[in-house]
Amino acid sequence: MGWNAGAFGRMQFPGGEAIAGWRQSTYSHAAFKDWVGWLRNGTSELVAVDKQLAAMKKRHSPKRYELLLLESDGDGLGLLFETGEDDFRALAGDLAALLRSAAAYGASGSFLFLGTAGAEYDFVYQLSLGGGSSKIANLRGDEITAVYQGDEYRRHMDRLMELVSESDPVVKKLLAAPGPQPVLRGYQPPPRTKKARKATPKTRRKK
Repeated sequence: MGWNAGAFGRMQFPGGEAIAGWRQSTYSHAAFKDWVGWLRNGTSELVAVDKQLAAMKKRHSPKRYELLLLESDGDGLGLLFETGEDDFRALAGDLAALLRSAAAYGASGSFLFLGTAGAEYDFVYQLSLGGGSSKIANLRGDEITAVYQGDEYRRHMDRLMELVSESDPVVKKLLAAPGPQPVLRGYQPPPRTKKARKATPKTRRKK
């Protein structure tokens, strides 16, 4: 049975000039050596930040149960990411590298990459930015429990439900019906095609 995973968090820049400088820069997953778990997967090529941000915007589609948003909030940017296991393995490392590249432009903040539907409590990777650098931590035990039982995770899942319900009339109808409301603990995206499955190497899930 498949599982879902995603990420959420926020980073703050010193100002608009710093954001503009970051958007005009390039980054590479290979520039960082302390990757853990599924974040080890990534391209070694230089990638333009502005082109990657445009690709993220194009990929975001709640109707297809593919959520990938980097939302602007003044001088800050908030991340919302949720997808199936294959795409998480393919995308998460490069997404983390994109975020890490912002540290060189004064960004500070933190992000959590973690399992959701079918993988809650399985893994949580914490990305922290500050002081011009970044670091990755592979959370364990009580640290993982605290994340899943915390308010930030609940708000993240509520936001996912909101986006999906806005684009899916079936979910919206369920939310409007009387009685207990559905709770989105992640969700299973439509089955991947045979061609898409072949495109992503199968590896065992790491904790």
